[in-house]
Amino acid sequence: TAVPVRQDGTTDYYYMSMQPIQREIVPGYQTTFFAYENSVPGPTIQVDQGRQVVVRHCNRLPNQHPTLGYEPWTSVHLHGSASLPQFDGYASDITRPGQFKDYHYPNFQQARTLWYHDHGVHHTAENAYMGCAAMYQMRDPLERSLPIPHGRYDIPLILSDAMFDVNGQLLFSYEDDSGMWGDVQLVNGRPWPVMQVERRKYRFRILAAATARSYNLFLNTGDPLTVIATDAG
Repeated sequence: TAVPVRQDGTTDYYYMSMQPIQREIVPGYQTTFFAYENSVPGPTIQVDQGRQVVVRHCNRLPNQHPTLGYEPWTSVHLHGSASLPQFDGYASDITRPGQFKDYHYPNFQQARTLWYHDHGVHHTAENAYMGCAAMYQMRDPLERSLPIPHGRYDIPLILSDAMFDVNGQLLFSYEDDSGMWGDVQLVNGRPWPVMQVERRKYRFRILAAATARSYNLFLNTGDPLTVIATDAG
């Protein structure tokens, strides 16, 4: 979870750097990712309805992608937020390596699960695939009053897919115009993880962050999954 660097009476202030990191996904190999604050997925921002947020996003990525060769400029979009146009992260509002931009979020909407991700023109898919994606949770009094799991039983699950080359680096291609389909499924940046659970109900905040793939989720017991909200609240 992200921690504000400063707070005042109305606003939480965050600092986020986008930079390359190395992580072991394929055993024995270090894979290069692009990360918000050294984390893939990035840190979750949690905010109460009515409290404003300002995030300074600093682009500390290299001047050239290590394998694809493009300049990894960025534009951060908070998906589902009623942001003003100048803070919406529209595609052409790019921040080049070595630059930063402050994004202001009003957070007046009802409780909802949002996500922030890269949206830079021409390279949205590549940058999000490389790891520039994270969850943003807005809470309100109604949500807190509902008889649903809270606290440590309220679990974010960020689903994505990936392909790796013989050196353990991420492969990316959309040359056939059918999207990028990875053969390794990641949940919160881990391949096919297992989570130990208690005998009780859990709330999963599920984000499909793959660039092309959709998911059909089920319990292997055949028990139902109950949808209690969408990204609109």
